Amino acid sequence: MKKIVYAFPFQLLMLHLRSNHWTLLWWLLFLAFVTGGIGKIFGLKYLFLDPEYMGEVDFWGFLFVGLTFGGLMMAWHITTYVLHSYRFPFLASLSRPFTVFCINNSIIPLTALVIYLVSMVQFQMYNEFAAENSLLFYAFGFLLGVGLTIAITSLYFYFTNIELSIFDGTKGASFILSTLTKGQEKMEEESARGASRHAWRVDYYLTSRLGTRRVRTVKHYDPEYVLTIFRRNHTNALVIQTFSLVLLISLGYLIDYPMFRIPAGASILLIFTILTMLAGALSYWLRSWTTSVLIILLIGIHLVTSYGWFNHPNKVYGINYNKTVPYSYEMLDSLNNLKSYKEDKNKTKLILEYWKQKNEVAGKSQKPKIVFLNMSGGGLRSGMWAGLVMQKADSITNGQLMEQSFMITGASGGMIGATYLREVYLKKMLGENVDFYNKKYIEHISDDLQNALAASIATNDIFLPWVKFEKNGYTYRKDRGYMFETQLNENTGGILDKTLADYEEIEQLAKVPLLVFTPVVISDGRRIIVSPQDLSFLTMPKIGFKYPYMVEHDAVEFKKLFAEQNPLNLPVTSAIRMSATYPYVLPAIGLPTEPEIHVMDAGFRDNFGTDMSIRFISVFKDWIERNTSGVVIVQIRGIGKLEVIEKSPPRGLINDMVNPLSVAARVSQLQDYGQDSKIDLLIDLLGEDMVDVVRLIYQPTEQNERASMSFHLTTREKRDIEAALHLKNNQDALEALQLLLK
Repeated sequence: MKKIVYAFPFQLLMLHLRSNHWTLLWWLLFLAFVTGGIGKIFGLKYLFLDPEYMGEVDFWGFLFVGLTFGGLMMAWHITTYVLHSYRFPFLASLSRPFTVFCINNSIIPLTALVIYLVSMVQFQMYNEFAAENSLLFYAFGFLLGVGLTIAITSLYFYFTNIELSIFDGTKGASFILSTLTKGQEKMEEESARGASRHAWRVDYYLTSRLGTRRVRTVKHYDPEYVLTIFRRNHTNALVIQTFSLVLLISLGYLIDYPMFRIPAGASILLIFTILTMLAGALSYWLRSWTTSVLIILLIGIHLVTSYGWFNHPNKVYGINYNKTVPYSYEMLDSLNNLKSYKEDKNKTKLILEYWKQKNEVAGKSQKPKIVFLNMSGGGLRSGMWAGLVMQKADSITNGQLMEQSFMITGASGGMIGATYLREVYLKKMLGENVDFYNKKYIEHISDDLQNALAASIATNDIFLPWVKFEKNGYTYRKDRGYMFETQLNENTGGILDKTLADYEEIEQLAKVPLLVFTPVVISDGRRIIVSPQDLSFLTMPKIGFKYPYMVEHDAVEFKKLFAEQNPLNLPVTSAIRMSATYPYVLPAIGLPTEPEIHVMDAGFRDNFGTDMSIRFISVFKDWIERNTSGVVIVQIRGIGKLEVIEKSPPRGLINDMVNPLSVAARVSQLQDYGQDSKIDLLIDLLGEDMVDVVRLIYQPTEQNERASMSFHLTTREKRDIEAALHLKNNQDALEALQLLLK
């Protein structure tokens, strides 16, 4: 037991557990990501276990992850060597002190490596159905990357290392010592004096050939010689850290080029490498003041980035940010009033009349049903589900679903799928040779978006967006919002590279359903209604237009609020992003108002789009009763309707503190309760025979977990989403819809 306890690897492990919490943090985060302990619902583990490069998960993706994992390993070794080598004076007597230190310091990184490989193999087998030869190829790519980084770093240290044998007197040592700053020299001297008091007992160590050897004393060496060796190795750390930082910034500058978009997991490991060395440097210089200075530094960064040159809020593209408009009650009153209500209602009636003409069938006495498509949020799983359902439902109704749909609303991922499928449908309506039911469109929707986002965060956003680009004559900064739109356009073949203006007349002629986005203002919870049409009647309950101040303005139109900022130049991808801005994944979007407002995901007010549909129906109740045989609300949900009642966890002090706040995580269920009541009121308003609600709900098949709410889908998740169409409840819903639109 003594040999084990006083072996160098065990002593280093104990030292890290006792003192190296800041540097251990990045290993813990890596393992938490890989195993799904953190961010499982958002699919963070996919960034590491399913790394994508140039649109493919293959050898190259794993090679990049391996290269950066090797970088983190070496950063760990360098940092801990800088911090603690003085505690082990015997190292200075060795021919390759740093190499020996790395070998004995490898328990934690090798444990992480093994856990990663096991997790990767399990993930690829279960989720991607990878064959054995593919698994071996992936593992080889990862290990080759790790080996290359270690080899290159070791080669560098081989030529820059210093050992006791090179000194034959004080002259050489004095020359190196003279290159050090006075502050560093003083600190090193203090460390050297403390080494005798704080040196850790080590009896055995692993050699560079992995044999064991007893430690020999270095008391007969001049302490200044020993100190010089450690100093020179310390300066090597700065070279490695600088190289990593330059590499990361360069990747951010080149992010427009797909070949430079390394897998997001690799980018994150690069950040961990820099942070490991930074934490080590701070600990080295600040010692016991490290935590206090870090807190002060974080507060300082917050204050500096809140104002002036360092404050760069994300923007939507195509509109003019050089002028601002007031965001106030007076402005809301001027936009949302009885006059605008009547004017916009009459304009929309004209669109309804075009819809009616399109759906009147000669010789058919029954009036058509008017359909409202409601899309739920939920990342790419909802986007893919929306596309699948739209194709299937339109197919079984002989094209009537899209013909009879008047408006599409919703949130986040569902609106990505709906917007894309509507554009495909439009191409078909304009006479292009398009097969609306082609499976390739579902593949396009489900293509990865997450890698580009995470890579942008790691290589660009973390340093503040500094690369600029122009759009419609205005200048903006590239960040993960820009990368989201760029990647979405690439995935969908560029057919969404349009502006709101491109849809204004097409929607007015009812060639396609109206598309209404409803992102939420963070500061007051109001919706921003984004549409090329004038829809002021949706900005508050209709009683408010007749009796001002009886109810609140709960929305404002993007088109009217920014009338002088070219609002119809807004790209449709920016409208999608406004509606899909989930916190942290995408940046909150600043708009040119005074005071400045920021918007985020529409799902925080209505994750299903039902509120807007019900409000529209209530405004046009009379027209609907005269000209249709009823309303069909089709809810296409990537989120379940009837959730399982979960068992309460064991009670405890922390549970008692957290449980009252857990209701905030039930936003979708709370919205469901409220919308069920509104549907009930709508039935009272129109009558039971005039309102039908059809729900098509993605839920995992019996053997599978629910697909993650992220911008990445595995092969298993894609198959599971497709299989959900065949579940009995969805088959029943499709049959009901077929009968309603017959």
